[in-house]
Amino acid sequence: MSDNVRDEFLAEAQEIIESLSRDLLLLDQAQKDAGGDPDLVNEVFRGVHTLKGIAGMFGYHQLGAVAHALEDLLDDLRLGRVALSQEVLDVLFEGVENFQRLLIDAPDTVDLEAFAAEIDRVSSRKAAPQGDPLEEFELDEVAGQMPESLPLGIRQRLQLAVATSIMASKGLRRVPRLVQSIDGVPVDVPALEPIVAPPEYWQAVHKGMVEVVHGQRGTAKALAVGLEYQMAGKTGTAQVIGIAQGAVYNEADVSERHRHHGLFIAFAPAQEPTIAVAIIVENGGGSSAAYPIARQVIDTWLFGEAD
Repeated sequence: MSDNVRDEFLAEAQEIIESLSRDLLLLDQAQKDAGGDPDLVNEVFRGVHTLKGIAGMFGYHQLGAVAHALEDLLDDLRLGRVALSQEVLDVLFEGVENFQRLLIDAPDTVDLEAFAAEIDRVSSRKAAPQGDPLEEFELDEVAGQMPESLPLGIRQRLQLAVATSIMASKGLRRVPRLVQSIDGVPVDVPALEPIVAPPEYWQAVHKGMVEVVHGQRGTAKALAVGLEYQMAGKTGTAQVIGIAQGAVYNEADVSERHRHHGLFIAFAPAQEPTIAVAIIVENGGGSSAAYPIARQVIDTWLFGEAD
């Protein structure tokens, strides 16, 4: 990483941390006055989410791990699974202090295991019952087959593609490969246990993803124009920078490197899938930059070379 790039990351991360500190002070006061403020909780969540994303991109993995743990706790707060208390606020403040230490001050003073235990202590989340198929939906085993030497961005794309293929095949898990055979000898692929879930779970997922493309209110319904098959998809946007409370995101006012990443996952044909794809367009502005690419890839797979 060049010094200029590192300096830009540090400046942006520091700005986010300072904003988090201010928002937590406001949230602390709101908790004392009225029991909390959902808008402030959402603002803190967005800041932590953004910090987690840029920490991962620039290799600050410990900082990203702290952000990921805090993000889970904040998500519980947003969904009402955890009540905002002084104890929870203390953990949030401690998390921001850990951000600062990990960024520039004293990373060796942060005990990640102890902090994770603090989050578990204040969180009301319970482990899913044994055998719950939703709790089993983990990609760690598949991700473990991916060499650490692969750049983070490539691993993320592979993980999205693997998750999409699992949904498409209703639980069948495959280890991703770049090579099918060498001199005619097939490359061995480790066998993975399938994810077993009630049929209605998979049906609900497939139906929802088909509606994304073919439904009247689908976020990728533009793809359905002229489509000769049914596609199941999911749009997504990854925020790159935090937006101040009450501010409106205007892409025209944001430098290209700070624009949202566009995401789209899909499989097709929806009834009997033969292909699953995951597309990320960095700084594309949103999923509308990604799903036309998915259409081209799937069309080529199903019908031959693109025009």
